[in-house]
Amino acid sequence: MKQEILQFHYEELIYILMILSSDLKKYKEEELIIFAEAITRLETLSDIKFLKKLKLINPNFNEEIIKKVINLKKILSEIYTGQWYKKLKNNNIINKAFAVSKKILEELKEEYVEPIEYSRKNMEVKWT
Repeated sequence: MKQEILQFHYEELIYILMILSSDLKKYKEEELIIFAEAITRLETLSDIKFLKKLKLINPNFNEEIIKKVINLKKILSEIYTGQWYKKLKNNNIINKAFAVSKKILEELKEEYVEPIEYSRKNMEVKWT
C-alpha cells in the first residue's frame, strides 16, 4: 500500500477517534449523520493486518492499541441499527467508546482536536 494512502487511512482512524472522544450532544443531526458514516469505516479499518501497517505511520501503534481498536469496533457494533446516529448523543455504549477512544488517542500521543476541524486539516489525500 502506498505511503500516502496508508497515511490517509491513519488520519481516517484518528478522525473516528476524535469523533468518539467528543461531546456528541453539542452537534446537529446533520453532523451526527456524517460522523456515523465515518464511524462505520471502523469496520474496514480494524483489520489486524492493516492495523499492523500503521506502525509505519506512528511508531506508537503497537499490539495493545490494535486490541483496543478491535475492541472499540465490537463495542460500537452493538448500536448499529437503522438511524443509529441518533444514539450518538446519549447511549451507554457511546460512553464506553468515548473512554476507549480517549485512551487510544493518548497512547498514540495524538492531541484531541474537534473532529470537524481535524477533518478539514487532515482528511486530504496527498498524492505526490
